[in-house]
Amino acid sequence: MLFAVGFVLAGFARTTGSLRAPAIMHGAYNAVLLGPGVLFAFTGVPA
Repeated sequence: MLFAVGFVLAGFARTTGSLRAPAIMHGAYNAVLLGPGVLFAFTGVPA
């Protein structure tokens, strides 16, 4: 799974010539995966 995500992000970096798009996508990916855990940790509401 992580290889596939890295491959896609590398493709975006290569096609755009910038690291901006992959960095934003990486942040969104982390938010989706870590968001529910952080929400639970601070509020106690199960995700």
